[in-house]
Amino acid sequence: MSRIKVLFIAPHLDGGGTERVLINLINNFDPETVAVELLLYKKGGSLADNLKKGIKVSFLDSRPRYSLLELSSFLRKNNFDLLFPTKHYLLLIVLAARYISRKKIPVVYREITHISTELKLNFSEFSLRKLYNNRFLYKQL
Repeated sequence: MSRIKVLFIAPHLDGGGTERVLINLINNFDPETVAVELLLYKKGGSLADNLKKGIKVSFLDSRPRYSLLELSSFLRKNNFDLLFPTKHYLLLIVLAARYISRKKIPVVYREITHISTELKLNFSEFSLRKLYNNRFLYKQL
């Protein structure tokens, strides 16, 4: 039986709930059945040492908002069976990069069930409603 190759995509491992959940998830996959790779935008981080030895970690040289071409090139050069972005803004970039790379890789995304204070400050209620009700976005998943 061949292993499934999963790429987790995160901005950093600086700490926080998302990063802790990500590390727990990655560390508990059976390496016999799942080959896990982690793609980060920033090296280091306070939680980096919690990552199990042997997990392949790659880095992009740009910030997420400028990484579309670099990420699509990365996807073209590597063969993944599943993509797992960890943040809402990474989902949009991953979907666009996947489209540009012409790879038909399934994307798994965990929808957050609450709107954080940060989102409330950065978006109007109208734009949040429009973002979360965007049927085009979910059809791409």
